[in-house]
Order: sequence, then C-alpha cells, then structure tokens
Amino acid sequence: MPRKTMAVMKHHKDKQTSICERLAIYYDKMQYQPISWRKRLRVYGHLLLCKACKKYAKRSAKLTGLMQQLPHQKLSAKDLDYLKSKLQANNTIAPTGTATTKK
Repeated sequence: MPRKTMAVMKHHKDKQTSICERLAIYYDKMQYQPISWRKRLRVYGHLLLCKACKKYAKRSAKLTGLMQQLPHQKLSAKDLDYLKSKLQANNTIAPTGTATTKK
C-alpha cells in the first residue's frame, strides 16, 4: 500500500476510535442522568452504524440492570457470585473473564 493511503487509513481508524470512545461516555451518562436530545440522537444514530458500539451498549445496559437489582451497599461474595452467574448465563463473559459473543 502506498504510504499516503496507509496514513489516511490510520487517521480514519484513530478518528473512529475517538468517536466510539465519546459514544461510550454519552451512552453511560444516558443510563444514569438525562443528556441533551442532540447527544441522544448522535448515540442512537451511531449505534445503528457501528456493530462494536451496539455490542457495548447491550452489555452495558445488561450490567446496569443487574446492578440496579442489587441493594446499594458493598457487594458481598454471594452478590458477586450472583452477578457472575447471571453474566455467564447470558453468555456475555466467559468464566475466565474474557469476552465472548452469543451464538
């Protein structure tokens, strides 16, 4: 590949990563507090186009839901085991803690 093309591709990759990082911040804020309609529109528009961010959003929403079911206190070993079993049952994480996909 010509050098110029590689430089353009690297710039595009860096720019996309930056966009996805901002989206993750907006999405996380959106779960706990209201954000402007423009930011919500950007989040949902981006989720339609980016599979990686869509996957992140699903996992984040699932984790938030599980956390809201627990009492607000320091998590005991029993609570941690409950969370781990729920996450494994939904195939969102493997027993070793590495990410997997649902088939």
